[in-house]
Amino acid sequence: MQCCNGPLCTGLKGFNLVGATGNALYPRLIDLYRSKDPQAAKTGTVGLGAYEGRTGSIGFSDPSGLALLFPGILCAIDPHGIGRSTGAMMLPGDVVKHPQWKITTIALPLYTIRDRDILIDDEGYRYEVGMNGWSLTGYVLNCIRLET
Repeated sequence: MQCCNGPLCTGLKGFNLVGATGNALYPRLIDLYRSKDPQAAKTGTVGLGAYEGRTGSIGFSDPSGLALLFPGILCAIDPHGIGRSTGAMMLPGDVVKHPQWKITTIALPLYTIRDRDILIDDEGYRYEVGMNGWSLTGYVLNCIRLET
């Protein structure tokens, strides 16, 4: 089916409704990043290292703390739920905190994406994978959009 390039085929500012990738099912792109292993960088070995949880990870604001694994993965990004501010420090402007997103990717090999991986989309938003599910048709990722 060929596009007519008429007013119904383009969105605001001439954005193609099919997306930059030309794929109606997966109109968006993401890059997959993973935190570098500080222990492996120091010793040159991997495995049997110290605990690498939240306390030992490199900050996400440091670009040298992330390693690019796969650039340009085709995906669809859909809102999945509105996070809410909790606690005593709520302000009237704190309506949404940690909005949830469902990201569906093209078929990738098993174990490609893990929990806590970082995704950066084609608009520059960053997401952290909270839970991933794999199937032959691709990954279904439940993510939280990271805020600066």
